[in-house]
Amino acid sequence: MLSSMFDSLQEEIDSASAIQDGIREKVKTADIAYRRCWQQLAQIHKTAPSKIAAMSGEFQASTEAAEFDTAMKDLFAHCRQYPFHKYHHIVSSTIQNYFFTIQLAQWASTGNIFTPEDLSSNLNVTFESQADSATPDCTLEEYMHSLISLINELSRLAVNCVISTAAANGQSDANESYSLPLTIDKFVKDLQAGFMTLNLKNDSLRRRYDSIKYDVKKVEEVVYDLALRGLLSPQ
Repeated sequence: MLSSMFDSLQEEIDSASAIQDGIREKVKTADIAYRRCWQQLAQIHKTAPSKIAAMSGEFQASTEAAEFDTAMKDLFAHCRQYPFHKYHHIVSSTIQNYFFTIQLAQWASTGNIFTPEDLSSNLNVTFESQADSATPDCTLEEYMHSLISLINELSRLAVNCVISTAAANGQSDANESYSLPLTIDKFVKDLQAGFMTLNLKNDSLRRRYDSIKYDVKKVEEVVYDLALRGLLSPQ
């Protein structure tokens, strides 16, 4: 009796291990695609502000973006076969990276971001909070993590765009404006204000939210320095 019980337990362990290995293979493919995407999208930090929207458009139409999208669709479809909460921890960070990439490209193109409803519709995914009988694909926590990653990245861009603006103005007859840090300043503060209205229960999310104030401060310092140097147009 005990022997058969342990045989059964081993079968369950082996089955769960095989499922996890299968999911990790899909995650590995998606993560490789993400890194290739990021190599291209990271050029935003070297691009003159007036050309950022065009650069983002090129990225969104690129083979790298299409391959990442395909890999994520494959990952979502594969995971729908299994209980959501049992295996979702394996894919969570990959989903956060996916949403972050989409949000950064959208912001660079339009100055706006996608809502959870937008992502659900555009990507044909279901958030856990939206799921009735359907199997969910992702969580609102992953969406919020992607927004915090976006704030982190935009605080870097606020610094780097000053350098790319100066370089563009120094190498040609271009007259690039230094206004992008002002745009970033308003945007990240709007996001910060939104987060302040939330009662965050997730420990990881709360810790990352606490770091937003440092990103906001970094952007404020860039704007302040530009103002002192007389590089900002009168508002």
